[in-house]
Amino acid sequence: VAPHIIKLNSLLPPIVGPVVIEGAQSRLASAAGPAVAIDGSNFINGDDVSFCPGLTSGFGPNVRTVSNPGLAVVDSGNVRITNLEIRSFCIGILSLRSHDNRFDHNLIHNMSGGAGILVTGDAGDASGSSTSGLSVNNVIEFNTLYDTGDGMECTRGTANTTFRGNVGYETGRTSVPPSQGIECAGVADRIYIVGNSFTGYSDGLQMNAMTNGVIAGNTI
Repeated sequence: VAPHIIKLNSLLPPIVGPVVIEGAQSRLASAAGPAVAIDGSNFINGDDVSFCPGLTSGFGPNVRTVSNPGLAVVDSGNVRITNLEIRSFCIGILSLRSHDNRFDHNLIHNMSGGAGILVTGDAGDASGSSTSGLSVNNVIEFNTLYDTGDGMECTRGTANTTFRGNVGYETGRTSVPPSQGIECAGVADRIYIVGNSFTGYSDGLQMNAMTNGVIAGNTI
């Protein structure tokens, strides 16, 4: 009976593109959605921020972090991740200094760190510098995210990136503070946020130092 669960005991290595990682779709009408789940609950409590440290300080959402992702693309690109359920990590999908990726039709939930999907050009230094031209040309579309702190992020040099048709919501859990549906901060340019839906967050959208953005047709 779907979902078929891949239950990890440690983090997976970063993904190196070009590659497509595609989960099977359930064939049963009563079990709609991804038929394969990647689950980190053997070693990460996705509802406890103490499992999700920041790079320099703090824990949980709203700190600078790239810790404990379910799937990660680091210094690479041309990766598609589609039709997977990802649960019980700090970050569902991390794109770090990576380009030309597509993350679509995934179900991501019970995260207690940076975001359900975090796209960042973080340089990795102590001061949290932004890079330029590395975190570019990414498309994040038609995902469902719930109980993830931030739904999604685009930060620190991310450019020419699209968020389209995603649905994000918080159910009211008290162990992790609700945060933003999408946060773009610390240099983000040419970000397209179109046709998304956000419910139950502290902020639907937080555009902090974003330039040349298009925000249209969203429901908040």
